Amino acid sequence: MSSPALDVLFIWHMHQPYYGVGDEGDFELPWVRLHALKSYFDMAWLMAENPQMRATFNFSGSLLLQLQEWVEGGRRDRWWHLSRASLEELSASDRLAIVHHFFSLNHPHGVRSLPRYAELLDARQERGEEVCAREWGPGEFGDLQMLFNLAWCGFAAQEEYPQLRAWRDQGRDFSREDRQALLDLHLEIMARVLPLYRDLWERGQIEVSLTPMFHPIVPLLIDTDAALRATPDRPTPPRLQAPDDARRHIQEALAYAEAIFGRRPSGMWPSEGSVSPEAVALFEEAGVRWIASDEAILNGSCDFERDRDLWRSWRLNQAPNVALFFRDHGLSDRLGFSYAHMSADDAANDLIGALEGIARAAHRDENPRPMAAIILDGENPWEHYPDDGRPFLQALYDRLREHAFLTPSTPDDHLRQGARSGQLERLHSGSWILGNYQIWIGHPETNLAWELLGNATRWFEGQPQPDAEDAQALKSWRRAHQALMMAQGSDWFWWYGDDFSSEQDALFDSIFRALLRHVYTLLGEEPPSRLHHPLNEGEGGKAAVAAHRAPTHPIHPRIDGRRGGFFDWEGAGSYLPRSGYGAMFETTRYVDQILYGLNAEQIFVRVDPGPDLRDHLHLELRLTCGQTTSTIALHPDFHGQPRAQSPLATTPLTDWAYAQCWELALSRKALNCSAAQKIDLRIAVFDGSHELRLIPAEHPLKMDLSASPDDWFV
Repeated sequence: MSSPALDVLFIWHMHQPYYGVGDEGDFELPWVRLHALKSYFDMAWLMAENPQMRATFNFSGSLLLQLQEWVEGGRRDRWWHLSRASLEELSASDRLAIVHHFFSLNHPHGVRSLPRYAELLDARQERGEEVCAREWGPGEFGDLQMLFNLAWCGFAAQEEYPQLRAWRDQGRDFSREDRQALLDLHLEIMARVLPLYRDLWERGQIEVSLTPMFHPIVPLLIDTDAALRATPDRPTPPRLQAPDDARRHIQEALAYAEAIFGRRPSGMWPSEGSVSPEAVALFEEAGVRWIASDEAILNGSCDFERDRDLWRSWRLNQAPNVALFFRDHGLSDRLGFSYAHMSADDAANDLIGALEGIARAAHRDENPRPMAAIILDGENPWEHYPDDGRPFLQALYDRLREHAFLTPSTPDDHLRQGARSGQLERLHSGSWILGNYQIWIGHPETNLAWELLGNATRWFEGQPQPDAEDAQALKSWRRAHQALMMAQGSDWFWWYGDDFSSEQDALFDSIFRALLRHVYTLLGEEPPSRLHHPLNEGEGGKAAVAAHRAPTHPIHPRIDGRRGGFFDWEGAGSYLPRSGYGAMFETTRYVDQILYGLNAEQIFVRVDPGPDLRDHLHLELRLTCGQTTSTIALHPDFHGQPRAQSPLATTPLTDWAYAQCWELALSRKALNCSAAQKIDLRIAVFDGSHELRLIPAEHPLKMDLSASPDDWFV
């Protein structure tokens, strides 16, 4: 019997929003430059080192444009200038900005890989940002400016440039000339990125695909009322219909990529995998041969049976020239969120084993050449892996090179080699996140943003395009239109609302409003006054609905393991897991909610399992008082009694139940936290002995144990 062959399609999505306020001046943020030094260069370099490997790299138009403007147009970012300046040239606000921002990378794998960098981080944590900004001298600031920009250089750059390794070995006492030489190397590395991808594509080792120019949610730009198809009860903004702009985002990205790479991409990853029948029609109109989205969309589009339906491409009857690929969201999330916590060999073996299982399970009666699509962010996961993901990726590439029936491929090659597509009568309208568009529309903040965007779009549509003879007026009109398209990007809406937050929320809001103001001012019109004020002010702002709410008063819940009984947990703290990392959304949900609270004698915890917490997984509740951590294992079945993980630990459980959720009552005395002021609470997700996830991802939940009942507020 022959081996069950399977095409494995890796699609790595590379994207940054457009960080300029218009097309002049410095970029507001440095992430195009910094990710170019690490993930963009690393991923292409490692592919070149493994010529047997095949994959697809997807670029947003806004990322390609900024890379070109950096390399050929001479534009820079504000942190670049802060990195070059001497201490005497820095204002007080500049010094504070450096102390605050120049630790912006993964601390365990980035900052703490350089002893002097870790020393400066510890000093900031001990003394506070304002004290360090005021009292640090040229030695501290010079080293911080250098080490931040050095730590962002990935494994490929370190292999290619011995000077980077020499600076890492030197470790401290860097000169201004060192900093300038390092920034010059940044430019040299950035200039190599796109030519390297072009070379890999010319060799046939990779396929390049695209996302529409400034990363809009195409179905919503065509018609914001498309949101009602998946979430009919969620509020929508005043209706906006701009199909011509959606069409332009698609066509401009294709033309721009063709100019860079010398050939026109045949495939596109719609921004956030967002699709609708109307959007697919626009992709077909532009000559796109394939697009991709998430399995949640396929699940909503047919009588879905996973092993029969997911491992093939599909075509929509209304737009049959476009093949649709749907990603395996579980496998994609493992790479994005889970494998960073495993050894490289264990993670690679786990993925290979899962793909082998797909090869055996895929139905072949109407699908003789099955495929599995793994599609995810190609830049943000790697900082959470040791050595920026190199050991894992190399282990994976080695196993695929030697494998008998798993074949790395690309969507275009898969289609060319005779794969048969299924036929869809209808297509669900939604994105790869939750199968709908709720991240970008429906919250008071996001709806206000759409309303202001709609107003600017309709106003601009009323301004006639100047004749070619009036070159200056035509230039201003085109710049205004480009500013409008930049404001149509999905990223601004990502950070509005209560789903995601970052320390740059205010800056993202400022850029969005500045772009809309440009639409008016470039054509001589005074912008609406609302564009001069942050969108998250007042009622309905981000603070109105938080993912984390602290306890408000002591609780005495019944412990019966059932989700009803609001008043049992009324006053408890709550945490709603949103996503693993700020710029990435995880579709895998192991936990839906954590409730926690206490009274004078007990601590109470309720854990609501999520839909992806399978029987072979288990949770570990960790409660830390001072230097002591108590751990309790929770298994998702009715017979899995919670138990202490360590035989030396006194069990703190005084009562527990599991029916629809876990409810635990724990003795404060047994937890040895009588004298402690705080207790930290966190949940780890395990597959056997492998830790898949920490919830919350970045910091534990904290309970104040020192407050008396009179101190609680209602």
